[in-house]
Amino acid sequence: MNKLDFQFFDCLEQIPSLYLDELQRQNLFWSKAYLDCYQRSLAIDHSLSFALFFDPKKPKENSLVGIAMFHMVDTENQLPSGGILGFAKHLVSKILVCANLHLAGESGFWFKEDYIELGYKALSKVMEKLAKEKGACYSFIKDLHQKKMGQAQEEVEKWFYKQRFYPFNAQPNMLLDLSRFSGDSIQYFDSLKTKYRSRAKQIMQKAESLDFQEFTAQQIQQNQGVISELFDRILQNSELNFKYYKPDFFARLKEVWPLQTSFRVLVKKGEIIGFSFSILLGKIWRVQSVGFSLELNSTYELYQNLLYDTLNLAINSGREKWILGRTAMEIKSNFGAEPIYFTQLLKSRSLLGGKQTAKLIEKATEEVWTQRKPLKEAN
Repeated sequence: MNKLDFQFFDCLEQIPSLYLDELQRQNLFWSKAYLDCYQRSLAIDHSLSFALFFDPKKPKENSLVGIAMFHMVDTENQLPSGGILGFAKHLVSKILVCANLHLAGESGFWFKEDYIELGYKALSKVMEKLAKEKGACYSFIKDLHQKKMGQAQEEVEKWFYKQRFYPFNAQPNMLLDLSRFSGDSIQYFDSLKTKYRSRAKQIMQKAESLDFQEFTAQQIQQNQGVISELFDRILQNSELNFKYYKPDFFARLKEVWPLQTSFRVLVKKGEIIGFSFSILLGKIWRVQSVGFSLELNSTYELYQNLLYDTLNLAINSGREKWILGRTAMEIKSNFGAEPIYFTQLLKSRSLLGGKQTAKLIEKATEEVWTQRKPLKEAN
């Protein structure tokens, strides 16, 4: 087999339930429930569309081998002023983006393991077709994980380069392996080197007068205004910020996934001054979003205390991975998190070539930070 077949869908509702059921069995982030919340959450119309990929030699009910989602982003109105995307808005008017805008990591596309190479090749062709039809100046594939390519890595990289998709680096996704702590957060703190353990105690002591609460979907909805305000201020510092959230997204997903999500708030004398929103799937605790008062952050170490709260919950609930996403990498490394790097791919249809633009973006957004090593060596 030399290539995969594919079919476009302009919205989630057009995808047959036969395929949605299969996708849910593969990954809950491709379930209808999650994708519906995701589609409704986009703050501005990103012209969300999908492509499904099929093995033409298999019967219809078993032919689905991959999916990708796409956004047509208007750079003038839908990008921030800073970071990678802020840089891009000065160059072009429209960008075709293959990504899940909520999640760091390879989550905007999925292929069955036996179809990795054919899947990526088909993805590049699909994006070329879409970019031409929609008038996009650039095509952007977010967060390609080279290790997931396995033996196909060299061939896939050559293929993308041949198709004029040029790589550049962005901030890594930060992850801490929790499996060594055996579901006991005391073991985690005992595993910290002395100066980091002392620092952790000092940070948590600053929040002793504050109250941590778990919110329901109804409580999130009732406090939507202050939650949105806290989140919007933090979102402006995100390197890959597409202005993508509607204020009710957290409540929507909490209602759909009450047991698979955690919405924690920090309260000071009845006032919400910080929150964290996490997704809990299998053995993974993924901290998706945080928001907090910038004015009170230094006094109470709000950001780090929100993270310590989720870390305790993640370990004590038996999770094996704690995913923290991008930004503030050095702070996250103080917890023991390690960087997971992804490749970003950019293709140009404008006068300024993709290769040159990729280099400019990487240079303009480069960040120097130090990876800390707070944990003792495991026995």
